Amino acid sequence: MSWKRVPTVVIRTLAAGTVLLVAAACGSDKHTPLGPDTGSVQVSTATTGHNLDADGYSISVDGGQAQSVGDTASITLDGVTAGSHAITLSGLAPNCSVANATQTVTVTAGASATVSFQVTCAQQLAFESSSSGISDIWVVDQDGTGLTPLLSDTTNNEVPVWSPDGSKILFLRLANGNADVYVMDANGGNLKRLTSDTAQDGVATWSPDGTKIAFTSTRAGHAQIFVMNADGSSVTQLTHMTPPSGESGPDSVALTSYPAWSPDGTTIAFQSRQTGSFNIWSIDAAGKTAPKQLTTGTDDQHPSWSGDSKTILYDSKQGAHREIFKMNADGSSQTAITSGSTVDNAGPVYSPDGTTIAFFATGTQSEQLFLVDADGQNRRQVHSNPGQIQARPSWRP
Repeated sequence: MSWKRVPTVVIRTLAAGTVLLVAAACGSDKHTPLGPDTGSVQVSTATTGHNLDADGYSISVDGGQAQSVGDTASITLDGVTAGSHAITLSGLAPNCSVANATQTVTVTAGASATVSFQVTCAQQLAFESSSSGISDIWVVDQDGTGLTPLLSDTTNNEVPVWSPDGSKILFLRLANGNADVYVMDANGGNLKRLTSDTAQDGVATWSPDGTKIAFTSTRAGHAQIFVMNADGSSVTQLTHMTPPSGESGPDSVALTSYPAWSPDGTTIAFQSRQTGSFNIWSIDAAGKTAPKQLTTGTDDQHPSWSGDSKTILYDSKQGAHREIFKMNADGSSQTAITSGSTVDNAGPVYSPDGTTIAFFATGTQSEQLFLVDADGQNRRQVHSNPGQIQARPSWRP
């Protein structure tokens, strides 16, 4: 029986995590030997920055079938016909970029050509944005590039929070007058509703291991903090804050909200107006002890934690405008990070490495995203768009 030899490309993996693929010639259980008119191409990738793509990338020759390669790895393509070929790197995450995704190489028979790709991945922020009265979830790179909508529909989607592994985003969705907690993949896909109570379920946060979610709900009357499994099951009430003296009826302003789970898993900080003014409180994550009031200002809101669970950020209005403050986890050493502002600064959150604080500021124009160094210096705007509200940032881990 005669048979026709099929051109073959053999992928040799030189780094863990990439895929070994061997295409054999029809009618033979052995690799097709390299002919006198073929050579090889060694392709290497090097990736730097933040939120590296765990799935790696894809390599193709002249637009052919793509093969996998790690984010910092090397593969050799054997059996490539001598001549000029286009080597293309694809499959990059939205926050990653490469200067030259397609490179041309000349393959010489019996020799090996080399191609290298340098990939840079930026630190990302998720935030809520509105330009037409409807809030949606967007992402942007720390340097202001890569502005991308993840959700864009007729419902209000607000207060995004990244999962600890950076693969998902929690958020509040307001539709038909009812608020619920939703989750989606980091690219905006695989949308899932986690709560479906007739009460208002809102602002949520993850436990550090990603297995539980703390959220705000009015299902007990006044707004309280509840905890549920990450799939929305096993809802339990954590706080039992009481409304200010003389107040009755449903909340006109949430009694308790903005839970923030400490990275060490032991404590949940939150804001409550039990005393008549918003203050920052904390409670052990198991709910075994009474909550502790940490601040006594006239309007303290939006707590968030440092990576070592030793410091809490928050914003406070102690003068004409809101400023960013920090304090120890027990409420001591309350210190202003920003001061003398001519706008309100709110919603501060530490970057994963603790060197930068993201927040949103309001003034004569719509709310916009800003960054400042952890010591309050070097204030800069992330992305300027006066016609687009940008608020409540969340760093991707």
